[in-house]
Amino acid sequence: MADSPREEPKTDGSQSRCLDGKDGCEDCQKVDLATAKTIHFTLCRKPWMCHSSTKTNRKELCKKLHHEWFRVRKDFELTERAKNGNTSRDLKDFCRGDGPQFYVPMEL
Repeated sequence: MADSPREEPKTDGSQSRCLDGKDGCEDCQKVDLATAKTIHFTLCRKPWMCHSSTKTNRKELCKKLHHEWFRVRKDFELTERAKNGNTSRDLKDFCRGDGPQFYVPMEL
């Protein structure tokens, strides 16, 4: 979803071809996130790896994708903990630093 739909830009300034070989291609980086059915995190890095930086051209989209992933994770964790009667843990932040060692795992 965060990848460019076109080949690298041509040096002469003309438009490069679509990666799927079609004449026109939609730029998934500009699609409303609410319309996405699936998301692949490779280019944005996995949210649970707690990386704070991504390539500039993907930064805003990746930020939105990561925010949504953590929102869903929080909703799931709160629901599961409530089922088990466990409401003691504060869910302020799931990444306490930069790198996978700072990821806070779920406590169900």
